[in-house]
Amino acid sequence: RIEELQAAATKDHEKALGLEAKVAELQVEVKGLVDDKGQLQAQVKLMKFDTTTKATSILESQATIEATRHQLRELEEQLAQKERDNEELQREFLALRKANLIHTQTIKALGSSKDLSDSQSAEITALKNTIA
Repeated sequence: RIEELQAAATKDHEKALGLEAKVAELQVEVKGLVDDKGQLQAQVKLMKFDTTTKATSILESQATIEATRHQLRELEEQLAQKERDNEELQREFLALRKANLIHTQTIKALGSSKDLSDSQSAEITALKNTIA
């Protein structure tokens, strides 16, 4: 009976040693998993930071694009105004040229008239010199 108990005790002792070895293996696996978890958490934090940085960069880029668009609209408005001003100046220039031509023809016609007084002739000559 003692031998049976000793055999059972030996068997239980061997089982206990086997379980201790398994526990040790599991502890190593758990430590590895904890380490992996820590690395993954660090990667997640880094990814969140990277995402935040990229989002900030995108927002800054969008703001720059919007500011550039606003400047472009202002420049387009200025250009349109300059074109309108230029057209107006061209019309004024043509009107002045036409008036000058009419005045020149009138002065020539008056200058060829024989019935002018000396003062009128002098005025016409002064006008001709001004136009020339």
